[in-house]
Amino acid sequence: MVLHAFGKDDPAADGSRWANMRTNMSEEKMRTFWFCYAVTAELSAVASFIVIAIILRRPHLREQIFNKFIIGLAFPDFIFSLLCGFTCFANFLAGRYFGGDLECQIQAWYCIYGISCSIWMNVVIARELSRLVRNVAVGKRYQAPSDGVACMQIVAVHIFAACFAALPLIPALPADVGPLEGVACLPIEYDQTSTIFHWCFTLPLMLVVPVLLIGWYSCLAHRSVGIVMVSAADRSIVIFFRRLLFILLVMWAPAGITIWVLTDRDLTFWGGLWSHIQGIVSATIYVTKADIWKEFMPCACALQWQTSHEARAQVNRPRLDSGSSVEISKTETLANLGQLSQRVYDQILSVEQWPMQIVPSSSFFDIGRFPRSSDNITRLCTESDTVIFVSHRWWDDHCPDNAAGEKYARVCKGVKRIMSKHSLDASQVAIWCDWACISQDDPTELRLGIDSLIAYAARSDYILIPVA
Repeated sequence: MVLHAFGKDDPAADGSRWANMRTNMSEEKMRTFWFCYAVTAELSAVASFIVIAIILRRPHLREQIFNKFIIGLAFPDFIFSLLCGFTCFANFLAGRYFGGDLECQIQAWYCIYGISCSIWMNVVIARELSRLVRNVAVGKRYQAPSDGVACMQIVAVHIFAACFAALPLIPALPADVGPLEGVACLPIEYDQTSTIFHWCFTLPLMLVVPVLLIGWYSCLAHRSVGIVMVSAADRSIVIFFRRLLFILLVMWAPAGITIWVLTDRDLTFWGGLWSHIQGIVSATIYVTKADIWKEFMPCACALQWQTSHEARAQVNRPRLDSGSSVEISKTETLANLGQLSQRVYDQILSVEQWPMQIVPSSSFFDIGRFPRSSDNITRLCTESDTVIFVSHRWWDDHCPDNAAGEKYARVCKGVKRIMSKHSLDASQVAIWCDWACISQDDPTELRLGIDSLIAYAARSDYILIPVA
């Protein structure tokens, strides 16, 4: 059922909490609010659309599981902002709430759908990231969900949010909607029963429970990261969690409090505006994900590098007056080369997209053949490991060695020779080879591992190239 708003002079507008929720603001103030909402909401819709379009237009982005989750997260923001922008603009032009009962029910549906779906998608992402971090922390191989499982999770959240948003349409439930202070149709309290239902069911399912779950998964992840932090991928996960909590705690939580908990009209306006700004902030954060950023701003990144490179070259270039000379000492030259080498090394390590896995030398020798990733004999690389990086060409498209195991025997011989020549402790020697240390079965992990090859090589102590 749709509850109609009260005018300021209506006897029912008695100043109580329930009455204030249904009492219209002045027409001038409502038009100002609608205009601000319309502009901000459409900007948010455009930002969300850009993120979705970037991911969908690139196959390698669509294949990444977490990018699928980002689409599931950005879509409700897009629907919520797009439709709210249209509704508010129509209200602004009409100078009153436009569309009648049907429009009120539709707006209440897409608002609740957008808010609840966005927050519960954050729960799904937080759970998966927590699982990834905990696996990395204990040295286990993270198995990302399959495309089918990921899509089922996304669809399940969207169906839940759509059904949850439709509850006010059930006459038997005390969950009616109406123009909150004349501005936007949302579920509102109108008597004691509706207040109990709102505070014990609607708000917990929409805001409280998902925020608590995300906090729980975040704590698990941060506790695990405290055990081991060996790669840039781990650090990026921590940063992502912080951004995730930022959106929830700084964006959605104040919006919910100012809209449904407090009854001050100015605060209600800022709460609604804040909920649309959330879409812009979220889209900005999604774009900062490394693979999406590469597609979003390639030209700007190249221009920024070129400009900074030329500026550094101009600053560091010695100025020669006619007849003068510049002498650079050998010590200074070596110091500059050392600094340059460290910068290059740090830059190479920063491209690592997946934690480096290695095979202990004892396990490599014991298995009696070229190990495959499915053998599960790898572990995370640590600072104490002496890593031998095996660079080789596969025997064919499906296997790195022939049936006789000739290359495996050659690699074992080379590893033992390196250990003997450099007096290495066998317990600290580990081997990196692509067939074993990059998943051959998970397309996402395979791509991330291939993209990290240069970082893996940089982290190794020796490179072994088996030749006939």
